[in-house]
Order: sequence, then structure tokens, then C-alpha cells
Amino acid sequence: MSAVKQTSIKPVTDRPGVLIVYPGNILNSGGGAVRALFLCRTLVDAGYVLTLVSRDADRERLLALGLFGEVHLFRSACPVRLKAQGAARSYITRNMDIEFNDFVLDLVRRRPLCAVISYYAWTAGILSQLPEGILGVLDTIDIQYRRAEVARANGIKDFDRWAGKREELRELRKAPVVMAIQPEEQRLLQELLPGHRVICATHTMPVKPFVSPEDSRSVLFVGSNYDPNIRGIERFVTEAWLRIREAVPSAALDVCGRVCESLYALQSVPGICLHGEVPDLEVFYKKAAVVVNPSLYGTGLPIKTSEALAYGKCLVCNPPSARGFDPATFPGLVCDYTEMPERIIPLLENVIDRRSKETIAAAYAEQFMTPEAVFGELIAVLREVEDRPMPGARNIPAPGLLSRLRNYPIRKVFYYYAAALLSRFLQRSGGGSAQGGRLLEKYIQLRWRALARDEGVLRVAIYGAGKHSYWLMHVLRDEQDIDVVAVLDDHPALDREGPFHLTPVLSRTFDPTTVDAIILSSDCIQEKLARRCRELYGPDVKLVDLYEGLPPGPYSK
Repeated sequence: MSAVKQTSIKPVTDRPGVLIVYPGNILNSGGGAVRALFLCRTLVDAGYVLTLVSRDADRERLLALGLFGEVHLFRSACPVRLKAQGAARSYITRNMDIEFNDFVLDLVRRRPLCAVISYYAWTAGILSQLPEGILGVLDTIDIQYRRAEVARANGIKDFDRWAGKREELRELRKAPVVMAIQPEEQRLLQELLPGHRVICATHTMPVKPFVSPEDSRSVLFVGSNYDPNIRGIERFVTEAWLRIREAVPSAALDVCGRVCESLYALQSVPGICLHGEVPDLEVFYKKAAVVVNPSLYGTGLPIKTSEALAYGKCLVCNPPSARGFDPATFPGLVCDYTEMPERIIPLLENVIDRRSKETIAAAYAEQFMTPEAVFGELIAVLREVEDRPMPGARNIPAPGLLSRLRNYPIRKVFYYYAAALLSRFLQRSGGGSAQGGRLLEKYIQLRWRALARDEGVLRVAIYGAGKHSYWLMHVLRDEQDIDVVAVLDDHPALDREGPFHLTPVLSRTFDPTTVDAIILSSDCIQEKLARRCRELYGPDVKLVDLYEGLPPGPYSK
């Protein structure tokens, strides 16, 4: 995050505290995290004292940024995490974390604050429990239910980030102020949330123009490991890149970011280099002659489009990657995949034309991407409330069962308490008590049903024909939701009946496309079994660890 730097807003030293709640790792390179850090820089420049709550991050690196007076990293005190197992199909419900939210509210209880700013719809439960006098602001980043609609419109049937419109609006209503990431979404949210204050903040970052080297033939794509990015760059390669290479044999396509994890098939394509996550993206932006953003579909604001403009680069993108920008002023070249070679090839060959477009991109960023232009409306909202009397700790009750039932789906609350109960048992002698053993059996049964209900798993193979599989057969004897069609083993005993009344199958002869998932039948060597399955069946096979989220086994049964 070396790009975070001082902005031009005049500092004011007597502003009260603001709590920033980012439910993931704010140091990652995703668009939401980058946006959050630049908002933090803007607030610090405006004189606010920030406290950060994040998770899975490096405290020392965060403090070194100089943005935060305090940094609190969430670490679950509950070794059993049932979020994935117990969640509904909804992406919003899956990401809700009651324990994380309680952790935040405990910090609110002990600090003088004028506002809490949280990210993503699934953190809205925090804002609904703030006391009078503390303003809650929710940065939506995206309208989640629209993502599924757009994915379906593009022929994607297995989109894994589905969210219901009614559910999302229920969460957004918990926030007194909702922040949209682009004007079109602001207008939509204002219609859907009458009586709520909806403001807009697009994206800001320091304008840092990099003039490309005259001899550069580098085309750059940066993306996260997200379906629209994967499909988009694959289509760009198929429909545009090979034609570009024919015209400019020295052209090179540099691909950076976690999107590379899903692009194994492109490794052998001439001119393509998959770099993965890199420590300093600026190195690649400096040498790039052209930046492409061919994301197949999307909602919200394409952060990587903004990033390319802030670096003063020639940008070629398709229409979904220009969403949220005013077509009248947008400096990028917008076209379909088949037209991209005609736009990119001249930029690689004509340095004068390239220089002109680089200058226009930098000028656009200077005008529209400054902190004053982007976050001015939010700063005005904070100024309105900063002089309110701040509530004392006695006015902020600790969350209890009734509070959780009011603020979260019933299923989420059930699994929250179930996780706490199961933790207590499994922490005692590895679940060795009779009660712990029975509870473990009940947990496996619930986990089994959730596979069918929430993940659509109806046919499975069991990997491993040992004692654990016989125990599993006993525990699941009355379960009807899923069919076990095969038991796999590297060294099967073929002369006798195995677990689930099936003759074990030699694992290397099994066709994984005949089942929805393979169950790793162990409570202590799951990683070893998973590596073996990947070797046998490739990286795309769905593997299920029934003990995911539990303390390490083995358990007494």
C-alpha cells in the first residue's frame, strides 16, 4: 500500500474519533481494501482520530501507515467456526459474523466516538446497535443482489455470490447513512431506501502519472480471482490477444493479481506472463504501454479502471469496465473484445498518440479523483454530528440473545450458539467425553444435511476406506439427503465389503465427474488426503472436510 500518501485537505487537530470497521484483511490488494485505506487517509487529513478494526492483517504494517491511533485485529475466541456450514445460500448471510460484530461493539462501548464507518452489507448489524449520538455509515462497495442479476444476464448460472434483494435492503436499512460507490447506484438506493440518507463517494487515489518507456510493448491486466475477471481475460486472449501478437510480435501481456490462480491454461499462450500477487504493482504500471480491463460483467465501480487512470495510463476496456463513469468525460477507450486489437495495436506502435492519451488520463484523474471531490459529501455528514454529546458506556448494553435475534437471521444466531457449545466440549480432551462424542455425531449429521441444502451436494464419494469411514457410516445411517456412490482408497481391500456397504474402488481409476463432491474421511489427516485428491483429480474437484472450522483432531468417538 505504498500508494497511500498525504492529500491536500487541511488538517484539523481537534476532531473526535471515528471507528473504521473492515471485516477482512484491509492490507490485501482488493478494491474494497484499497478504497478503505484511501478513505482513512482522507479522514486523517481532515483531522479525525481513527481506530481500526480489521482481521487477518499485520498490526505492525498497519501502524506503520500512520493512519490509525489504535489498531484492533479480531481473533475468534471460539475455536469452532460454523459460518460456512450453517449459512444460507445468500452471500450476505454467509459473511455475517456475530462474534466479530460483538467484538466491534465492545470497542465502541469503551471509546469516545462521533461515527462508525463499516464496509459491506453484512456488517450492518453493528450499525443497528449503536447508541444515539454515534453516527453509523455503511460503505456498500457494491449492491450485492445486482451482482447475481448481472451474472445471470451474462449466462452465469453457478454464481457463488448470490444475494436476495429483500435481504440486502433489510440490512441496508440498519444504517442511518448509506454510501454508494457511483451515481447510478446512489439513485437506485435512494429509490429503494426512502427516508434514508444516501451519499456517493466514487474512488480516490494519488494521481501518480507514469510515462511509459518509448520501446514498451507491455499490455497490463490486474485483477482478483473473481469470476468476471477470469472469464473476461480468457475471452480477451481468445478474441483479441492472438491478433495483437500477429501484428506486434514483441507484445507482452503481463497479468498480475490473484486472478492468475485460475489461469493455468494461459501459461502456454505466446507472450503471456502470469505474475500472481506482486509486492509492488507500480513496477508494472511504470512499464505498461496499455492497461486493459476486460472484465466480463460487474456492478459497483471498477476500481482497476480508476487505478489505471490515476497512473496516467492508456486504458482500453469493455463497457462493463467503464460503468459508473460519465461517458462524456471518460478518457478510456471503450469497445468490445473483437475491436480491442484495433485500439491497442496503434498505441503500442505510435508513441506520440500514446503520450497524448496518457496526458488526458492524468488530467481526468486530477479533476475527478481528488479526495475533496470524492469524499466531500461524507466529510460534510461527519461535520454535522461531531459536536453531539457522546454517550457513556452505561448507555451501550452488551448484546444478548434478544438483541441478536433482532439483528441477525435466526439460523445465524443458532449456529453462533451451537459453535460456542461445541467448542466447550471439543476443547475438553479433544471431544473425548461421552457428551462430547454425541455432540460431535450430531454436528456431523447437521453438516451433512447442510451440504445438500446449502451447497447442492447430492452424490458423493468417500475418500478413505478405514475406521473413520465405518464410524461415518454409523453416524449417517439414518440420513437420506445425500447418496454415497463410491468409497475410494489407494490400496483397497477388494475381497470384502467396505464402509457404506460398498466394495472400495481403486482411487486412481475413479471418475470424479460422476459425483458432486468427494468427502475427506478423516479427522486428522485431511490436508494429506486433499493433496492426494488434487494430484489424482485436478484442482477443480470439490473436496469436503467435514471438520472444517473445528479444533484439530483426532477426536474420541
